Amino acid sequence: MLALATVFVDSGFGRALIQRETITNKHRDTAFWTSIAIGVVLAAAIALAAQPIEQLFGTPGLAPVAACLGLTLMINALSVTQASLLERDFKFKSLAIRRLTATTIGGAAAIIAALSGLGVWSLVIQSVVSATAGAIALWAVSDWRPGFAISAQAFRDLWRVGFSIVGIELVGYLNSQADRLLIGLYLSTEALGYYYMAMNIIAILIELFSSVFSNVSLAAFSRLQGDPARLRTWFYKLTRVTATAAIPIFGLTAVLAPLAIPIVLGAQWTLAVPILQVLTLLGALNAILYFDRSVLIASGHAKSAFYLTLGQTVFGVLLVLVGVNWGVMGVAAAVVARQYLYWPVRMLVLKRQIGLKVSRYLGAWAVPFFVTVVGVGAGFALNALWPALSDFPWVKMAVDLVVVAAIIAGGTLLVSRSTVKDVLSVLKSRAR
Repeated sequence: MLALATVFVDSGFGRALIQRETITNKHRDTAFWTSIAIGVVLAAAIALAAQPIEQLFGTPGLAPVAACLGLTLMINALSVTQASLLERDFKFKSLAIRRLTATTIGGAAAIIAALSGLGVWSLVIQSVVSATAGAIALWAVSDWRPGFAISAQAFRDLWRVGFSIVGIELVGYLNSQADRLLIGLYLSTEALGYYYMAMNIIAILIELFSSVFSNVSLAAFSRLQGDPARLRTWFYKLTRVTATAAIPIFGLTAVLAPLAIPIVLGAQWTLAVPILQVLTLLGALNAILYFDRSVLIASGHAKSAFYLTLGQTVFGVLLVLVGVNWGVMGVAAAVVARQYLYWPVRMLVLKRQIGLKVSRYLGAWAVPFFVTVVGVGAGFALNALWPALSDFPWVKMAVDLVVVAAIIAGGTLLVSRSTVKDVLSVLKSRAR
């Protein structure tokens, strides 16, 4: 419920501020106070609905928890415009400091609350404290302060892009939940648990290894919206660099999962291993699909990005409805098929809107993908030819890691040495 409400707090105005070539104080102030108003309304709505929701689910004590969590919507509303302005100015170090501060202080507060026996309220405290600490840290590093130069024209300027972005976020949220909902309806809670765990691992890996590059994409593309040739050049470069950095991680995950999952999560999660291995194919493609939406929004085609997301969602739901007949593995396969089968549509839209050269775009992804396939194939072959290592899981993981990583790294250096240099330079710049 809160995750869905969060989609509306920004109202897309934060992304619109980043996308616009020029902004005034009227745009900044209008975006800020619009977010505040929406945050207050949503927090009040959750507080009023908390008691009926508690009765609906038959969970005593849910109402005060939901009402308190709703406060985070108002607190987060204080941060939306500030964060967007920092991102627009490429001040990602300040944003990283804010995130680290919020996570550290919120985590510490939750641990103290849990040790004090506060139970579920520990999670509430973590959310509220993290949001508050993040807002304070953000205002401390930002030199912009809101005024009251609210303008109907500025609202309309931002809404042209913001409306599409809200639609994209809303449809994207529904898209991310549809497979889980259908598993819950047609299969079992046990199957849902295994699928949820596998999908969460994929999501974490995408966040860790793609966000390094995707966080800068909208701001970078927006700066280049008046120069289509340079915009395409940077789109190809970010696609190539991200694919080279991220795809091997998903390949290694597929090889190491049978050993790592039981060791790290426990033997009870072993049935999640084949699901995770199938979903690594999803991660290998999603690692670069982050940029499709950013480049379309930046170049003034936010509506195209919305319709693209909507079409993929409808197509995906239909595939999952078919796949669920073959159990949770059928759903996993359907989710992967959705991305790959719909990919040509995405490329067609990019070709029409930004002049994408499909062969160059595919080449940026195909090289690291096929190098990874060779490395992963060698890893599975090694496991089949040397089964005795299964008695020593840590040793087997180390051997797999070294062999697969060496093949991928060697193949990448052989095929595209310049890409490796680009990856290292971007990582170094993010570390500073």
